[in-house]
This record gives sequence, C-alpha cells and structure tokens, in this order.
Amino acid sequence: MTNPDLEGISWVRILLAFLIVSSLLATLGLGLRYIANNRIKIPGLKYTPRRLSILETLPLDIRRRLVLVKCDESEHLLLLGTHEDVVVATYLPPSPTIVSKPEV
Repeated sequence: MTNPDLEGISWVRILLAFLIVSSLLATLGLGLRYIANNRIKIPGLKYTPRRLSILETLPLDIRRRLVLVKCDESEHLLLLGTHEDVVVATYLPPSPTIVSKPEV
C-alpha cells in the first residue's frame, strides 16, 4: 500500500521543478532579448555594425505601402506591393533633424 501523503509530495516536487525551470528559461529569454535590442557587445562574438535600417513606413492601401530605407548615408523610397516592388526615389539626402524652439 502506498501512503497518500507521499504521492502529494511528489506532485508538489514536480510542479515546483517545472516552475523553477520555466522561470529560468523566461529569464534567459528576456536577457537575450535585452542584449539584442540594446546591441550590447558580448566579448568573443564578432560584431558588425548595421548598414541598413527602415526609417518609416506608410500604408497606402491593403496591398501597397511606401517604405523609407536608409543604407549607409543615403535614403531610398520604395513602393512595396503584393506582386512587384518599385524604387520611387533613390539617393535622397538624409532628412534634417527637427529641433523645436523653446517658447518664450
């Protein structure tokens, strides 16, 4: 005969181990996401700076959108659709930064 108290303890141990392992995996995932989003350099890994970035997107309708892409120091305007993509403008000068004047 088995003791009912011992069966309850084993289920508590299994549940506790599951919670510990899942919390460790979640902590590892959040840490890796933080490192990737903030571009933290990890010693021993090869780091290459990004040359391409999406500055802005503007949906025109369900199937098309305008995308402003920055590559190195120039900006390109692309029209992306379902069947074809069109380069609208290329080698645009970088947009000036807008600085708000303090109100007097």
